[in-house]
Amino acid sequence: MGILDSVTSATTAVSGVVNAITSGPASALSSVTNAISGVLGSSGSFLSSLGGSKLPLPNILSQYTTYNYVLSIGVLTTADITNPDSTYMAGKNIPLICKSANADPSNRIATAYGKFDFFIDNLQLNSQMGFQKNANTNITKLSFTITEPFSMGMFPIALQTAAFQYGWKNYRDAPFLLKIEFRGNKADGSMAVVPSSTRYIPFKFISMNMRTSHIGTTYDCKVIPYNFTALSTRNSNFKSDVSFKGATVQEMLQTGEKSLQVVINQRLQQMKTDGLLKVPDEVVILFPTNTASAATASASSSNTESKGSATTSSSSGGGGGKGELLKKLGIAESKINKTLVQPDGECNALGKASMGFGLDKKGDPSFGNESTQWDPKNKVWARGNSTSNVKEGEFRFSQDTNIVNAINQVLISSNFPTETLDAGKLSPEGMRDWWIIDVQTYPIDTDENDDSTGKKPNLFVYRVMPYKVSTASTNPPNTAPPGIKNLKKQAVKEYNYLYTGKNTEILKFDIEFNMSFSTLMAADGLKRSQDVQLGANQGAAGVKKNVIDPQPDGSKVAAVSGVTPTTVSYSLTSTSTDRLGGGGADTQATRAARVFHDAITNGVDMMKLNMEIWGDPYYIAQSGMGNYTSKPSAFQNLNQDGTVNHQNGEVHVSVNFRTPTDINQGTGLYNFAGTTSAPVVQWSGLYRVIMVVSKFEGGQFKQTLTGNRVKQQENPKQGTASNTFSTSNSKPDPTDPYATGGA
Repeated sequence: MGILDSVTSATTAVSGVVNAITSGPASALSSVTNAISGVLGSSGSFLSSLGGSKLPLPNILSQYTTYNYVLSIGVLTTADITNPDSTYMAGKNIPLICKSANADPSNRIATAYGKFDFFIDNLQLNSQMGFQKNANTNITKLSFTITEPFSMGMFPIALQTAAFQYGWKNYRDAPFLLKIEFRGNKADGSMAVVPSSTRYIPFKFISMNMRTSHIGTTYDCKVIPYNFTALSTRNSNFKSDVSFKGATVQEMLQTGEKSLQVVINQRLQQMKTDGLLKVPDEVVILFPTNTASAATASASSSNTESKGSATTSSSSGGGGGKGELLKKLGIAESKINKTLVQPDGECNALGKASMGFGLDKKGDPSFGNESTQWDPKNKVWARGNSTSNVKEGEFRFSQDTNIVNAINQVLISSNFPTETLDAGKLSPEGMRDWWIIDVQTYPIDTDENDDSTGKKPNLFVYRVMPYKVSTASTNPPNTAPPGIKNLKKQAVKEYNYLYTGKNTEILKFDIEFNMSFSTLMAADGLKRSQDVQLGANQGAAGVKKNVIDPQPDGSKVAAVSGVTPTTVSYSLTSTSTDRLGGGGADTQATRAARVFHDAITNGVDMMKLNMEIWGDPYYIAQSGMGNYTSKPSAFQNLNQDGTVNHQNGEVHVSVNFRTPTDINQGTGLYNFAGTTSAPVVQWSGLYRVIMVVSKFEGGQFKQTLTGNRVKQQENPKQGTASNTFSTSNSKPDPTDPYATGGA
């Protein structure tokens, strides 16, 4: 049976229980497992297992009378971490260091002192689902406790032994695998593995604190996903001042003769030249069109070579395992800048965006190479030969700033924000395209650096990918975000709390209401900054000038009970991306992009949700951990592997908070509005999830969701694209004499 046949069979098998899945209580779900059990083995797809069911989806664990988790830690090879889809994600047997309840006892690492079993508990995953603290990367931190009964020191020895046996000389450099499985008990008492619930997280140890007592030794371990080493300061920070140039985003960052990639890799290669190490790390900045790790792209070659093009050679790449890795990533060595680049034209819209430099938008001038200025015949510098391309600009960054900041500065200064913030680019769900910086770390399988660094060199990949964000963070006062009804339909999870009879998930529910919160807008209305004024003064004489008015007028406070008024404060004097390097003068559109970037990444809003629930495997993000990225599904926040998709846009959940109105003095029962409980509209609705903390402790699996409520969704007046923060809102400059026909 093929996968397509399996999907068809799954759809038929569960067609009778879809209603129970989508709207019925948890007790009505017991028949789902049997209906789909024959399909999982051949298709393995979460969506297939649910037969293409509608949203919202239930917690897959709620169909069991009881359930528990099984945790294990194993070691990965370089091939495993490089090719997750064909190794551990496909069910490859991983050598184990420990596993819950002494399960699978024959699979243990044999040390010089014998085989040992260790116990893992107090696992906590802090998973950032949305942007916060003005950063557009997703960070996950993990911690757990290992108990070694009766002895001490055997756990690090087991780690070192496992790493050495599988190709790693130093276990501190090795990738290990955390596997989380779930076992459920059905109503008839039978036990089964919960389908589509196993999660895999490759990690690297950061710290380990050891305590010894009469019962043995405990190790408090802190780890990070293996790929996040690319975001550490030692790998992402600039070790010296840098400058680079280009006319497009891709040329500035990747393919240009003097791109950011070139500058960084030249600095890394210098360490080899200086004899500090034999094989340096390498950095690649990609603009992928297909983000799934299962997609294998082959690098194409081109015989044409022109300045600014990404001419590549598919035969380069170091050969062996590295050559296969480059083929997998769809990159090869450029004939222009000698770094690893994508083939010409094979990048997403972010990379293709123009920097927009020209007579109206001036970049910092970039002068020609010294070779064009040197006159070998007369042995003099011919300064007259130095020319500057008006369509290019040079960006400069100081030491200890980092790659992520440089990427953001380039994109913010490009034409991409101007285009995506156009009112006509709004999606039916009220979402706009922005970007996220996702990282991957690939070890190069060589031991040449053992005597210099004690670890393998790495290929660090910074992927610049599209990311959907809501306009609600920058809406004018008392205006409903457009498309909110469509956005609610994309919520994968729904929670009903208090007097609904449907609460099977929520344990605690807290909302913090910040009465003083205001949406912050630029104090000068984007019109009075030094760069904007300078650009206006240098403009062509006699030409009417328009000014961008990104924040249109909102509405008066709705005369409807339960609609929470909002405010806008024109008090923002600087943004988080100011004075961190770059080049050229900020235009009004660039200033608007900086304000918008802050609004969607600061993680602060008027209503903050803290909700503790019984654990749901959906929120254990494995996509984006290690070098694995799941294929997306047809739903915005759902991957094909059944996990939350936090890499392509904001994650939203629906929360319905309902309450009685009073106690009936005659019956002693509660009074409700009408025949049902009254919805508390100012608390209920759609919430943007920012952080999920998953805790596995003492046999209990709980999660805490932290997020912000989407403002003004309760407003009965539907918002429109023209009411959103937009660069297409422009009007004549009233201070320009030509705007009114003056001389």
